[in-house]
Parts: sequence; structure tokens; C-alpha cells
Amino acid sequence: MPSVSTKRKRSPKRVIKVISDEQVLELLSGHGHIMVNAAIAAQIMETTVGALEVQRCLKKSPIPYRKLGRKVRFTVADIRDYLNSSLRPQ
Repeated sequence: MPSVSTKRKRSPKRVIKVISDEQVLELLSGHGHIMVNAAIAAQIMETTVGALEVQRCLKKSPIPYRKLGRKVRFTVADIRDYLNSSLRPQ
């Protein structure tokens, strides 16, 4: 009798794409209509993807987001506006 494997298949790991600092500056200085995923938005804002997820679940996200099916996207213009509004005067 052939043995049946009882091992569960693992789901593939999520790949988080990270961009360079030069690409971040290029995004922030360019057109604001570009949409980025949560990993890139978190990198630009210097926070974690998990923090953005928690803020979205609690309905306290400082940045508006768009849902495209299951995907969550942020526009660069919204990220730029948030970063500029959070600057403190010297």
C-alpha cells in the first residue's frame, strides 16, 4: 500500500518590494497620480506595513487609500500631502 504524505503544503511567502532612496525621492517629486502598494507607502513614511494595516482596520488611517479588488493602494500625492502636513515649524 503506497504511503500518503500528510505534510501540509506551505503557502508562498509574500514578497515585499523595496525601493531605493533615490526612487522614493523621484516618486515624491514626480506626478502624484502614481499609486503604490502598502509596502512602498510604509517605506516612504518610515513606518511598517503592519502599522498601516492596523490604522486601516481601526478606520484611523491618516492617508486615504483605494481598494482595487483585494489590493490596497495609496497615491503618491496623498502621501506627499500627509508628510507635508505633519511637518512642524521650527
